[in-house]
Amino acid sequence: MFLQRVSEDKPSRISKSSCRNTVIKIDEGKTEIDHLSILVHFKTYQKVNGPASNDTYKAIRSFIKYLIKEFKSDFDSSDFRNININHIKAYEDFLSQRLCLEEITKPSVYRYLLAIVHLCRFLRDHWSINISYSVPTCFRANAPRSNEYLEKDKIKLLIDSILNYSILPERNVAIVLLLLDSGCRAIEITNIKIEDFDRFSSTLRIFSKKSGERKIQVHRVVSEAIQEYILITKRNSETSSGNLFLKVDGSPLTCRAIDGTIYNITQLSHHKNRCNLLGL
Repeated sequence: MFLQRVSEDKPSRISKSSCRNTVIKIDEGKTEIDHLSILVHFKTYQKVNGPASNDTYKAIRSFIKYLIKEFKSDFDSSDFRNININHIKAYEDFLSQRLCLEEITKPSVYRYLLAIVHLCRFLRDHWSINISYSVPTCFRANAPRSNEYLEKDKIKLLIDSILNYSILPERNVAIVLLLLDSGCRAIEITNIKIEDFDRFSSTLRIFSKKSGERKIQVHRVVSEAIQEYILITKRNSETSSGNLFLKVDGSPLTCRAIDGTIYNITQLSHHKNRCNLLGL
């Protein structure tokens, strides 16, 4: 059976000029903006101005469905040039009612309204619709962090998937074990330098702007996994410098690459799309 391998290939990038030309070409001669045009062009716009999650697209679709349902006279022809701040305020009230009825959580309300902020910026930039919006303070809330742990059999399945399908199994095993053992953030992993690892004391010095610098003790198994990865990259923690974890091309590993790798590995191991790597 052909083994599917986890790929780190970068997605093709779209330049700002090509994105702008595409939008102008599609929009040329149109007198209306339908909901399909908004979604299609918004995705292209976000590829240049920063990736948006699927939750953002879903939130925008929900907002558009609300407008069509509640404001038939304004959007009877599916033309969204009529959108204004009053429509957004009405949507705020709608979400607020759902919040009071406990049909939706406050972090979800914040996520829905934050998507509208991105939508308004897009409408201003690409269709010159003069609309601006910011989420009211009373709706701002972050989702609570889940503290669920992986069971041992799932950890084994995860490691097996890495060994069978990863391009760099030694690196990915070291990263996953480090995430499981320490609960550190992806940004902290990307910031680790090779000289931050002490193989004799099994300690790591990690840093992020949010948490600052700290020194952590890692499990012996994690330390051995890191040493094995360093060995195959033909480096030495005493004499080498630079980032500890690298991409296939030798450039420093990024948070996006870590997220993509973890997502692909969990998919291959038949887990849920989201995997909380907090503790052994």
